[in-house]
Amino acid sequence: MLISVNYFKVLKNDIQEIQTANGDMLFYTPINELGKELGLQRLYKHCNLKNEQIIKSAVGKPSVKDSPNYISISHSKKSAAIVLSTKKIGLDIEEFRPQLLRIQHKFVGPSEEICLNNLELLTWLWTCKEAIFKIFGSNLPFIEGIKCESVPDNIESNAEFSITHSSNFMCKTESRLSTNGEIITTARII
Repeated sequence: MLISVNYFKVLKNDIQEIQTANGDMLFYTPINELGKELGLQRLYKHCNLKNEQIIKSAVGKPSVKDSPNYISISHSKKSAAIVLSTKKIGLDIEEFRPQLLRIQHKFVGPSEEICLNNLELLTWLWTCKEAIFKIFGSNLPFIEGIKCESVPDNIESNAEFSITHSSNFMCKTESRLSTNGEIITTARII
C-alpha cells in the first residue's frame, strides 16, 4: 500500500491547490459562509473556467466544453472541490456522517467487511466508490461492480479497486483529509 504525501498550497481566498500522486490538480475551498454555488464559481474562476464551459450529460456527469481535460466536481455542506485531469477522473468529498452506518449494507461487499460499523472506514469506502462511480456515470452497482482489493489501515492512502462494468477495469483511489475534517478522494482508471 502506498501512502500519499499531501501537497496543499493555500492560495488567497482560501482556495487550496492539491497535487495528487498522479499529477492531477485538485482545487478545494471551504464554503461555510459562501454556499455551494458561490464556492464552485470561485473555483471555476481560479481555474480560468466559465460557468458556460461546464456541460453536464443526461446523467449529470460534467465535462469542459472545447477542452481535452476531464473534470469532476464534488461538494458537501462545508466544502467544494473540482479536479482537472488529462484522464477520466472522479472526485468525492464526504463528512463523517452516522447515516452511512444505516446504509452500509448497500455498498459494503464481502471483501470490505472490515469497514462494517466503523464510521471512519465506511466514509473512506463510500468516497472511493462514489469517486469511481463518477468516472463511469451510471449503472455501476456499488457492491457487485466496485470491489476494494485491500482495505488500508490509514484512510489517507491509495487503494486499488476492481471494476466490473461491461468489461473489467482497475481503478486507483487517493484519499486525504481536508482542512474541514472531511475525506476527499480522487479516482482514476489504471
